[in-house]
Amino acid sequence: MPWTALNTAAYRLWYRARSRRGRGPLPVDAPPPERPRVLFLAWGRIGDTVLSTGILKHFRAAFDGCEIVCAGRPEVRAVVAPHVDRYLPFDAVPRGPWAAVVTDVHFFYGGVHALGGLVEALDAQRVLVYEGYHLGPGLAPSRPYPANAEVVSAAAGAVHVLDHGAHHLEETLHRLGVDAEIADARPDLRVDAGAPSDVVAWQPASNNRKKDWPMERWREVLAAFPDTRFVALGAAASREAVEALGLAHVENRCGATTLREAMSVIAGAAGFLGPDSGLTHVAACLGRPTVCVGQNANLGTFFPYPDAYGFDNLRAVFHEDYRACAGCFMTCRHEPIALTWLKGAKCLRELPAGPVIEAVRAHLPAAAAAP
Repeated sequence: MPWTALNTAAYRLWYRARSRRGRGPLPVDAPPPERPRVLFLAWGRIGDTVLSTGILKHFRAAFDGCEIVCAGRPEVRAVVAPHVDRYLPFDAVPRGPWAAVVTDVHFFYGGVHALGGLVEALDAQRVLVYEGYHLGPGLAPSRPYPANAEVVSAAAGAVHVLDHGAHHLEETLHRLGVDAEIADARPDLRVDAGAPSDVVAWQPASNNRKKDWPMERWREVLAAFPDTRFVALGAAASREAVEALGLAHVENRCGATTLREAMSVIAGAAGFLGPDSGLTHVAACLGRPTVCVGQNANLGTFFPYPDAYGFDNLRAVFHEDYRACAGCFMTCRHEPIALTWLKGAKCLRELPAGPVIEAVRAHLPAAAAAP
């Protein structure tokens, strides 16, 4: 039976329940600033924030003479620090005054619930939030935007968040009366590259199990390239699973690097292999040959990138039998949503190792010579 209607209803109930959560933290008192300040709220996680640098990199020129402050999750600091004057965790944001407050394009999805009280309590001349990118019909019926916010309408027809980010930047600056020349909204990731090497960096799992490919499939792929050196990166939670693979040509550094160190390894690597995750965005935006193993649920929203941005180094592998399911955002028509949340996307669970092995052999130079 098609599960779409039931799964959508379950999603809507969950979304409404989350809307009733607390809306803190509240801003803190601080001395008045010496010059006008602009606050950028980076609600997204690592990959989301990597893509948001396409907006943030323009702020210093657009708001000349202002202090550019970013508030976000602790783990994204290394991504945004080169673009701002100051970085703060959410619970350390001063009350103000702020010349402007601008949110990233992901703020509508979770940020309005977690930080609505913070935004409403800020002493800000203007607050601009993005309406949000498409989640499928009826999936986000309730978005309690902060009462003091102006909502920037979503870009008509846009699918990828990079296109949404470019539209958000253009419309935001227009509303604020800022005359700025925007050449492009390509992400700008600045990393101290490690020593060049012939290793292929690999992230076995994301922070969202619905996006994770089964570990036994990863083993098939890595075992197909016994003469290629792989280095596993990511959270400590993946360390035991990588050890259990028992592959001598895989160096396990899961949980042993900071984000900055992991980005440095990727910058020097011959290529990268991973799921729809933050480090995969890092690798793609650093120009490394990258193979992404993705689910069809949000095909085109995060991976692959739009052709207009010129990321020829990125190759995304999806299950061709489920291409018609693109855009379901995990409200699968083939199974209950609870099963998807517990085991991951069906289209990803059933993706065989063969297409990924072919993509690695064709796209990653370090593995191309493997027999």
